[in-house]
Amino acid sequence: MKHHLRIPILVLFIVACIVVMPFDGYASSNQIKVFVDGTEVPFVDAQPYIDGNGRTLVPVRFPAEAVGATVDWNNDAKQVTVSKDHKTVILSVNQREYIVNHMKMQMDTEMIYNSQYHRNFVPIRFVLEGLGYEVGWQTFQQYGIIHVFTDGQTVTQKNTIYKQIESRITAPQMPSVQPVETTQPTAKFIVDDLAIGSPLEDLIKKRGNPDRMDASQYDFQWYVYNKDYSNYLQVGVKDKRIVALHSSAVKWSGVGNLAPTATKKNVRDALGEPLRGLRIGNTMYLNSYENRDVYLVDESYYAYFDYDAFDKDIVQSVLLLDKKSRETLPAFHSAGSTDLRKAFEYQVFDLTNAVRQKKGLSILKWNEQAAITARKHSEDMAKNNFFDHINLQGQSPFDRMRADGIRFRSAAENLVAGSEDAVQAVPMWMNSKGHREAMLSRQELLGVGVAFGGRMNIYFTQKFFTP
Repeated sequence: MKHHLRIPILVLFIVACIVVMPFDGYASSNQIKVFVDGTEVPFVDAQPYIDGNGRTLVPVRFPAEAVGATVDWNNDAKQVTVSKDHKTVILSVNQREYIVNHMKMQMDTEMIYNSQYHRNFVPIRFVLEGLGYEVGWQTFQQYGIIHVFTDGQTVTQKNTIYKQIESRITAPQMPSVQPVETTQPTAKFIVDDLAIGSPLEDLIKKRGNPDRMDASQYDFQWYVYNKDYSNYLQVGVKDKRIVALHSSAVKWSGVGNLAPTATKKNVRDALGEPLRGLRIGNTMYLNSYENRDVYLVDESYYAYFDYDAFDKDIVQSVLLLDKKSRETLPAFHSAGSTDLRKAFEYQVFDLTNAVRQKKGLSILKWNEQAAITARKHSEDMAKNNFFDHINLQGQSPFDRMRADGIRFRSAAENLVAGSEDAVQAVPMWMNSKGHREAMLSRQELLGVGVAFGGRMNIYFTQKFFTP
């Protein structure tokens, strides 16, 4: 029988969503300054930082134009070309090999693309030395200072420039370094009449025993309430106290009269600017995903707001997470386990149905064979470091389904890589048109497969179909 398939092919790749900035040396962006012949290079949006290899990465356009070079971006090849006076440096995103005047060279770090600012961060020394300029490094007080000399200055001339810059930095009118994180000391949040720090008995009294208990990537267990998706709730519990609350369905409230109808503007008007990133140990993980804001509340817990870009930026879900619990995971991603994999798979399923219930749609049923097929594809991507609906053998999602004996009239597949967990993955899909259409489609069955590892650390696959 010939099948007539309504099959959207959907991919969401988040490789640019997280920028890792180790805080070794002078890693705070406000503590790195770049001077060309004694004149400071202004960075109007994205700021320089030091990567894990000790190289200073800088938005390429600003220092390049400061020395009179031109910068060209090839979007298809993901390459930046910096040129001046018949000298050319070519760098590729996520590559250590680069080209200086047609000669291949190797560096110990990579060029990084930041999607928040649409800027390419490059190792400044390699670029400017490739153009024939002298690049030096100076430490002064809390600053790391990069000096670019373009005119063959003598040692005496360089020392004069050093002293002039030191005088400017120590002058009273110099702005102070702003902290990366800001707190909202008066902010208080409640989810389903429960708060961070409340005793477990308050939860049991209100909701009863959980429908399921899941592992988390932190130091607590999730109590999951999923019998009624219109009241879906996840509660993190440790030592008989509530340390996390998440829902896209139940009522919540917060400072400034924030409520489920709040928009991104409402949240920012009430709480101010969100954190630029999370500092975990000696590493800063920048948040470059525009549809999620994170705030630190009373130095006690984080409040995450995921917005719906297709519905007036209304808050689509809220997560409250105890700061100490978050710090028990010394990285952005967990290394994973069988229990955590199962938890993420079931949570993606539940959260998808909670979204559908909210939109007045039918509830999807779990399909174990689809979950196995989805899991195998996630494992394949993690093991072989690729991200695509078509695997390395050339099989499409529907080839793989047929090979596993799944009969279907229509089907769809959603992928996401690099998200923290299921709580982040589902709102991300909802903020991508094709993925959203699959999640809100008239399919009947869903299987979810998760795998840890690979370049993006975690891979999620959703398999929707109608038999």
